[in-house]
Amino acid sequence: MNELVERRFYNLYLGKDEERIFKAQVEQPADSVSIRRDVIRLQNEIYRDTLRLCVLYLDTIMTPRFNNQAYYEADTGKYSKQFIDIISSVSGNTQAVIDSLNQVQTKYGPAGFSLCTSRLLPITEVDKHYADCEIGILRISKLVMNEERTRGILYYEFRCGRQCGKGELLVIEKYNNRWHIRESVRSWVS
Repeated sequence: MNELVERRFYNLYLGKDEERIFKAQVEQPADSVSIRRDVIRLQNEIYRDTLRLCVLYLDTIMTPRFNNQAYYEADTGKYSKQFIDIISSVSGNTQAVIDSLNQVQTKYGPAGFSLCTSRLLPITEVDKHYADCEIGILRISKLVMNEERTRGILYYEFRCGRQCGKGELLVIEKYNNRWHIRESVRSWVS
């Protein structure tokens, strides 16, 4: 979860400093070493001052909608081929995998995740909470694992505004006793 927040959600967890980091990243030429150093400094400030934690809302209500296996096998586009290749890498029963990806993850609530650089709240708090810094809304599908439980796939959607967000299919693998994002295929971006 930390890897999603820190690497895939547009640095929004940095709060008011996010815009400055974004501007530095698009400058030509961008000084990537200096930017990375600045991000690490800001992360350390967040670790030390939990009042700076931005809020991410976990949506366990809305469900993703993937087409059935026949649709992806008939489609000749790059996305459909990647999608079938990825889901086949964890199970030979691709339709069962698609069915699992079409179910939202409800096993773990916000308390089931330990985040270092943000706070996770249930979607039911979105209208009740008035944080200085809100990252957005996250929806995660059920996790599908291979038989060895060393590789898995899941789908997530992240919404950070009316025209801000993305959806990705992630391949995660366990190495050095930790889970890491190994590969991703973008479904959509706004």
